[in-house]
Amino acid sequence: MKEIIWSLMIAGLLQAQVSAFAFSLQGGIVTQGAGTLYVGPSRPYQTINEVLAYLSDKKIAGDVTIAVDPGLYTNVDPILITHQDAHRISIVGNSALSVDSIMLSSGAIVSTTAKDVSGNASFGPASNVDYYEVVITIPSADVGKVSAGDYVLIRDTSGDLDDAHQVFQGTWEVAAVQSSSSQITIKHRYPLYPFPENENGGLLNITGGQIIVLNTVLKFYASSAFVVEGRQLQSLKNLAIIGDYRPAMDPEDLYASNPGLTSNEYATVLVNHTDRSDANAWGHGFHGVQAQLGGNIKLDRYVGVAQFDGQGVSAHPACYVEADRTACSANERRGFYPTQTAYMKCVGTIASANNTDGYISDLNAVLEMESAIAAGNKENGVLALHKGRVSVKSSVSSGNGFQGFSARGGLSELMLTTMGTSKNWAVHNLINGVYAADGAEVRMAYTWSKNNLGDGIKGAPFTEWFLGTNDNSYSNGGDAWAFESPDLVESNCDYAAWTTHSMPCVSKAWSSDTRSKIILLDDDKGPYEAHYTIDPLQAQSSTNFHTLNDFFEFLDDYRIQANGKMLNVELAYGVHHCGESVVIDHPDAGRIKIYGKRFTANEYIDVRILSTVDVTEYSNFCTAELLLVEAYLPRVDVGDYINIYKSSTDDGSDHEVFQGAWEVVAKNEPANTVTVKILERESSLVARLTGSTLSGVSGGYVTAKVLKSVLKFYAADGIIIDNTLLGDLSGVCIVGDYKGLTNPPDYGSNPPDVFTNQTILDRLAGAYTNGWESYNGLYVQSNGAVNISGASCVCEFSGSGVYVSNGSVVESFLHRTLSLAVVSLSANRINGAYSVQDSTFWAKASTAAHNHQGGYGADDHSTLYVSLSTAVANRGSGYFVDDNSMLSGHSCESVFNLDHGYSAENNSHASVAESEGRENGIDGYYCYDSTGALEYSEAVGNVRDGFHFIESVGRMYNVKADANVNGIYAKDYDSLALHKTYLSAPNSVIQNQSSVGAFADKNAVIDLTNISFFSNGTNTVEVSGGIIID
Repeated sequence: MKEIIWSLMIAGLLQAQVSAFAFSLQGGIVTQGAGTLYVGPSRPYQTINEVLAYLSDKKIAGDVTIAVDPGLYTNVDPILITHQDAHRISIVGNSALSVDSIMLSSGAIVSTTAKDVSGNASFGPASNVDYYEVVITIPSADVGKVSAGDYVLIRDTSGDLDDAHQVFQGTWEVAAVQSSSSQITIKHRYPLYPFPENENGGLLNITGGQIIVLNTVLKFYASSAFVVEGRQLQSLKNLAIIGDYRPAMDPEDLYASNPGLTSNEYATVLVNHTDRSDANAWGHGFHGVQAQLGGNIKLDRYVGVAQFDGQGVSAHPACYVEADRTACSANERRGFYPTQTAYMKCVGTIASANNTDGYISDLNAVLEMESAIAAGNKENGVLALHKGRVSVKSSVSSGNGFQGFSARGGLSELMLTTMGTSKNWAVHNLINGVYAADGAEVRMAYTWSKNNLGDGIKGAPFTEWFLGTNDNSYSNGGDAWAFESPDLVESNCDYAAWTTHSMPCVSKAWSSDTRSKIILLDDDKGPYEAHYTIDPLQAQSSTNFHTLNDFFEFLDDYRIQANGKMLNVELAYGVHHCGESVVIDHPDAGRIKIYGKRFTANEYIDVRILSTVDVTEYSNFCTAELLLVEAYLPRVDVGDYINIYKSSTDDGSDHEVFQGAWEVVAKNEPANTVTVKILERESSLVARLTGSTLSGVSGGYVTAKVLKSVLKFYAADGIIIDNTLLGDLSGVCIVGDYKGLTNPPDYGSNPPDVFTNQTILDRLAGAYTNGWESYNGLYVQSNGAVNISGASCVCEFSGSGVYVSNGSVVESFLHRTLSLAVVSLSANRINGAYSVQDSTFWAKASTAAHNHQGGYGADDHSTLYVSLSTAVANRGSGYFVDDNSMLSGHSCESVFNLDHGYSAENNSHASVAESEGRENGIDGYYCYDSTGALEYSEAVGNVRDGFHFIESVGRMYNVKADANVNGIYAKDYDSLALHKTYLSAPNSVIQNQSSVGAFADKNAVIDLTNISFFSNGTNTVEVSGGIIID
């Protein structure tokens, strides 16, 4: 590959001209002032998406209301909110901008009858019940307010404390209106059988309540409803948002006939429904209202979200959702669900009859509930899971299938307090009222528990309880209070001092800009056909720029109207030398895809490696000569990077050590080989390289990717994404100037000959004068977000490859899909990827290799969410979380790292499943003052222990420890707050340990029930008060 020599800065500004290509630049952007835009059969707009399309090329200068007339609106595609000014858009049902209300009185519930999918009476079990037909008496004067086909939001019911009357609350379809008897019939989708009864076995009754009539119904077929991506939607109001989930019906039968859609709509539904029908199962992820990639949304009074086969309302990393008097009912997963550093506030909300939990927060997210209801959900009413944090004030959890309020899964936090003096109630739940397990923490005041079938308040071993005032538990099926670790209960606490963790996304400011021109994407270009190119070897023009900074300088005058497309920016083949960072802060960057030029329209460049020919050690790196399949040799040139994202070998050697992205430094055409430079000089890792081979098993080959578009940065951060969303970064190699040396380059004495611009040369001359400085490859900050995919790599930076801070999020899989991204983070001076300050790094099929500290890390209330990923040959730990952070790993490998394979420290939590920690320099899995949930995972051949826990709680299931020093080691220092060391590992295997199978040291407790031991030096040891339970 010919190296491109050019300066990042050029003299003069590009004057873009409108030319004959398939999109256009326009001046004089149209401004939309404040007002109301109507949707309805006789209105100017027939659908909400039509209004959004109209607004997409306009600046919105005042608050705009999209008012939707009463009626049924069918949708087969989601409503995607990405407008830069979406913070000024409200979408409101009932175009009169109000709702009808009906008050209920005592005796309003007349009957409940179970029905099957054909509408006939059902006698159970729950899988045969499609809905419960509930007949309700309403005032005769209100009969005209409601019609069949409307939805009603039932709220604020009152009744006897001995009845779970809250189960009636939620969003339900009106099946019929009987004017003569002043009755309505609703379809209530309670997920259990039979319908709850009163204490005497009779009909549940209410003494009062309110019906809100939702006569604007948005029905979604095999589709999510609202998706808010990277923007803020001002509000949704007065809407019934309904999916197609019917658990009693076989998904294969759901669309056997057209439900009244157009032929095109029906065809779309059949395609979208394929996964559900083929798998013969629900739960394929169509959600009601979802915020993602830093999006914010407010559900502002009287929104019903029901019958989606995913979540009702969900918030993903760095997102904020506020829900007011919203009801999520009969969804396949959860009602309200913040996850991965998201924040959700629910005031006066209802989560009822959902097929799992009513409310859940997990993976370092925060959920705040005030005056909320969780009723009749199949599992838990309210759940804090896997480091989730839930604050509950003056709320009720009633009639749920599992627990009322629950915290489990490791260091989750549940705080129950009050709005004034109003209590929290846990009543009529089918197990316990309030429950904690797995090292969770509960802070409880003004909370009463009554009439639950299990215990009123139950704490499993080694959970922490802080009790405030006015707590009570009585008349439950089991014990009123049942604490299995009474020494971890602290009473008479000052609940007024308890606080909820705040998140940066809550305070994110949203505003409009002053750009006066617009780019319209009205073309038919494919996903990888360029609108603009970055190619310094071509003349600058209206569509070609010499640098990314030039492009963004040009773009600064424009807004982007994308019509559902991405603005494609293609990087030419070659090494693009960058003397300063590329800063992306454009508010419409979410519509931009920056990608390396592709080999074909559909593929990045594959290369097939037959074997390693030779591995040679040098002073600060190694080289590996790779034999390629002959037909693939022409695809590779010197200066490219080869991303080896998976590996294999015929001889059983340490083939994973070759994984990462490496520069091609030589090519031998007669021999069909190329040579790559692997930046590793640590002696033990060099020994693994020189002693191993890479080859295809049984005469096959190893597939890798070639990256030919290289951004090389000198003494600078690479791409900085600041307070905005970048839609996609795909097939790009981002490289720094760290070459593994002890001392940094002296650019003052030896300036890079690729630059001629004096400003850059002067800056570089002053760089690194005090040693290495930490520059990061992809730096996402201040609530920024990006998706990086397409075999990209970030390597050789003096800081971390990816650094995510202050409420930001990085996703690493193909844009808006869960396809593999095969991203590599290699040979950085610090970490491969590192998230900090309430941030999230989310990766699928990525590799962190040969970084000089850790592979993947999270710190300070942040989250690391990885699957199908590998951490190999890093000098620190492969995966590590610290200071109230969270690791969620599935199907991961951590091998040959010099510290631990997986590590959780200082009030952090690691949840790891179907993963491997092998031949690491200390332990396979390590927890210090933290918790771990480990399932179906292996610790093999680590230098110290397979599983090592200090002052921590571990729940392991079906794990394997093989050929370590100790299989399981636990120690309790009695010095870290109230934490105790407790491990259980049923159905596990401990074998071939050179010392001890299970070692309980200093008061630690290890439960060995159903553990198998084979060929260990000693199976069990107890010292200094350690306890083995067998």
